[in-house]
Amino acid sequence: MTVPDTQAAVLEHAVKIFRPLLKDLKLQELESLALVFTDNYKAFIRQHMTNCVIVAKRHKFTKENYKGVFIWQYDRETKMYALYIIINDNMYNSDENDGIYRKAVTTHEFVHCVAALQTLARLNTEVLIERQHEKLSRSFHAIEQSDLKNLMTDLTLSMINPDAAQLLTFSDSHFRTGDEDFKAKYSDLYRNLLLSYDLFREYFTDELYTQFAKLCQESTDKAAELFTEIIRRLAKEKRLSVNFIVKRMTEEFIPRLLKRLKEKQ
Repeated sequence: MTVPDTQAAVLEHAVKIFRPLLKDLKLQELESLALVFTDNYKAFIRQHMTNCVIVAKRHKFTKENYKGVFIWQYDRETKMYALYIIINDNMYNSDENDGIYRKAVTTHEFVHCVAALQTLARLNTEVLIERQHEKLSRSFHAIEQSDLKNLMTDLTLSMINPDAAQLLTFSDSHFRTGDEDFKAKYSDLYRNLLLSYDLFREYFTDELYTQFAKLCQESTDKAAELFTEIIRRLAKEKRLSVNFIVKRMTEEFIPRLLKRLKEKQ
């Protein structure tokens, strides 16, 4: 198998591998409990990540301020890992903003799961497993209400200055275990799992871009209406902040699309 050699390629590769698992967990509509075994995925077999079960669960936390946690266990008899994504039950209420907040929290905990999966694939002795258990137990973290506000602030801010964004959101080091071999940033993986270029292209196709470009020459208002409609649809169907979508489009996606269309000419 060809191994990606650039951060961008590693990131794109990771999104393709882990997005199907994220989709199958259905964290946004989680009713009580979801179980997914990693040996159901061919990509995970190739990556030696088949001895895991992902457990996604809603739970009424004693501390209501806690919104989500990630923990894992190892069973010596079966040599299986259980990875738990636990989301506070109060994230699943009727508040109109909760879809966005819930997606921010569940995707955050899923990135912890990704880091764990990539770490576990490299642990081949009991000594290494015990050492990793001890290390992770010292770095336990639960997303709290204040963290959620910071996450949402970061998702609506410009990503031109990544250092400034890291003052608010969780940086790559927050997710990294230190025993994985992941050359991209987990903070970038988080943003791409929320909205990747490929997902964006499902909504903003070549045909729509051509139509948009034509409208820009004919009618600024109609071009803006088309642009706005695409953003609204994406925000509604994927439960994302409109500002976050706009930033992703203007700072990363549109330049990539322009480059692609120029190469076709």
